[in-house]
Amino acid sequence: MEKKEFDIDTTIIEQGAAGDYFYILVSGKAEIFVAGKGKVMDAGPGSNFGELALMYDAPRAATVKAAAAVVAWALDRMTFKKTVMGSAMMRRKRHEDFLKSVGILEGLDEY
Repeated sequence: MEKKEFDIDTTIIEQGAAGDYFYILVSGKAEIFVAGKGKVMDAGPGSNFGELALMYDAPRAATVKAAAAVVAWALDRMTFKKTVMGSAMMRRKRHEDFLKSVGILEGLDEY
């Protein structure tokens, strides 16, 4: 993760743009806007945003602007995807191990 700082009124994410980072706010305040709806929420320390575009290779679904000076941790697309995929693989392995331990399912093959 890398530390990123944004001045007040800076656009952090632009709706429709390609996703590049997942953000976690450390300090400051950001406002989230959706075209046609206006402001939909505020984000403060501990809030995160930007994951949908990274997970689904989709354009950004909203615009995020700094309402005050913002400090955030940013995780790049590739690292985010590797982390999510690794987590999903571990979860699948845990589920498979559990199912193998259920006696009533012994006669079934993996499929």
